[in-house]
Amino acid sequence: MQTENENKITLSIIVPVYNVEKYLEDCIESLLNQTYKNYEIILVDDGSTDSSGKICDIVAESSSKIKVIHKENGGLSSARNTGLRVARGRYIGFVDSDDYILPTMYEKLIYSMSRYKAQIVSCQYFTFCTNDILKEKVVETKGNRIQGKFCDKQEIFKFFFTHRISESVCDKIYSAELLKNCRFSEGEINEDTNVIFHLLEKSSKTVIIYQELYGYRTRQGSITKSGYSDNFKIVETHLNEIKRIIIQRYPEMVPYLKHFYSVHYFCLLNGILHLESSRKYLEDYKIYRRKFKQLFKFFYKWEKRSIKEYILGFFLISPLSLIYIIYIKRKN
Repeated sequence: MQTENENKITLSIIVPVYNVEKYLEDCIESLLNQTYKNYEIILVDDGSTDSSGKICDIVAESSSKIKVIHKENGGLSSARNTGLRVARGRYIGFVDSDDYILPTMYEKLIYSMSRYKAQIVSCQYFTFCTNDILKEKVVETKGNRIQGKFCDKQEIFKFFFTHRISESVCDKIYSAELLKNCRFSEGEINEDTNVIFHLLEKSSKTVIIYQELYGYRTRQGSITKSGYSDNFKIVETHLNEIKRIIIQRYPEMVPYLKHFYSVHYFCLLNGILHLESSRKYLEDYKIYRRKFKQLFKFFYKWEKRSIKEYILGFFLISPLSLIYIIYIKRKN
């Protein structure tokens, strides 16, 4: 699949690393096993306090493809920005250091990037918690034909707001030109959402591949499993920035944006609900609940939900959820 012209393409894969000693070698192995060969791996050790930094140095000795940068802890965005400053590739990819990508992922993404002359190519992702699932996925996607789809701007936003394109930067590749002036907001969470939205708007051509090639590891202690805190208040700021642009430039996308909003409020409410100290954020909960209730009819409209999510959604808009936090949580 790799053609003569594509042999000239250089891909930079940026991997922020922080305290993932248990999973890091598996992640790096998945990068070194790529069927596409013309790439560099930039491991950015973001001040790890475990053996992650040492692992980076050891694996770098065994492969000329790997470059290691050690820096003081500054967070995920800071590490990605550091990687962007030194990346030499014509294309850029991001991988989280506890995840795993299938062997043909970058070959298929770059092939589609070249074929469609795109600036972004996105694949699908799958979740896993054990390596047994990975073995099944490798067999499942091996030799599969690439099924790509070019999307116009409206279709892209529709897919983004209904989660047919993820909010993550990791299951995609980008032209370096597109990322030339792009930097991640440091010190914030949920930074991917705004970055992806702005890149999708800026991209002249975006392609979707309907194959699950990126493996997202589910584990306790990851950022997305850390519950709710004051840091999550930035989510509404990000949503409002997206809303402003959509209303001004793409008003026909507003119904899909409302769905997008409703899903985020559902996640914020759920995060507070499951905290031991949920009463601490009672006022935030009331605000999110009121807004979720206003958007509730959009919550189920374009995405399938599990029975558990259906029940939880109705519970969140009912007075019972407030009673649960105010009285039952206090009693416990």
